[in-house]
Amino acid sequence: MADKAGSGGHLVRKVRDKLGLTQGELGSLLGVHWVTVSRWESGKMEPRAGCLRELARIYLAEAFRWARELPQGERSPVPAPVQHALAYDLPEVWPAVQRYVTESLRAGYYVCLITSSDDAGEALLKRWKLPPELLSREGFKILCTREVFFRDGHYDLSQMNYLGRKLEEELIPQGWGRIRLLDDISGLLSHGVSWEELVALEYNADSIFQYSGVADCLSIYPYPVRLDHPGQVCILCRHPQLLGPGGTVANAFYDDELLCWAKNQLKWRGEECR
Repeated sequence: MADKAGSGGHLVRKVRDKLGLTQGELGSLLGVHWVTVSRWESGKMEPRAGCLRELARIYLAEAFRWARELPQGERSPVPAPVQHALAYDLPEVWPAVQRYVTESLRAGYYVCLITSSDDAGEALLKRWKLPPELLSREGFKILCTREVFFRDGHYDLSQMNYLGRKLEEELIPQGWGRIRLLDDISGLLSHGVSWEELVALEYNADSIFQYSGVADCLSIYPYPVRLDHPGQVCILCRHPQLLGPGGTVANAFYDDELLCWAKNQLKWRGEECR
């Protein structure tokens, strides 16, 4: 009997195929014989709940390992920009962010870096090995997190929408045909914005940049060395492209139903997933 859609065996097969593992390799990771994996996938046995939770942990670990060890992509992100991309704040990615900024400016983009403060912005430019004179260059601007996302001292998504329209109204008449935002998400986290609010922000940003025609955005997130909130999984799932050491690559886990399944299999308690 073949595995049925929605059964435990069907999920095991989908995860194994997505990760490119043999039945023996997956069995070793789960601590079972390959014959057991085969019987799950054929529908002759159902995997226990504990095995499915372990399978979910394996899948999430592999997804974030892939996100850190990205394959080589296109070296220039400018010729084929996407409306909304993701980068993780990792030393191996910093040179790619440097190229992202310099090539964007060279191509005529107006570049805005959104970060917690001017000092934080200057620190990021130093980290990415960008020249300090960039701060006084026409076509480059640092915006503070509170200016972009807060209104009357409170986090407010509509403020982002308002500021985006204001930027377009100001810059387009000046001859700037494209606007590129780099959003340092650590600024929002430091201001107490929750992961639930960040996920809502990403959905809002998808809508804005999909239909803008003028602006696009690179969201820069801390890399989750340890998963401690399901929102971290949702963030990886929401971006069609990632910026890695070699440039932009298609996100293999974009809008991935298995990521959602794995996230929901785990019990998130306190500071870690169990």
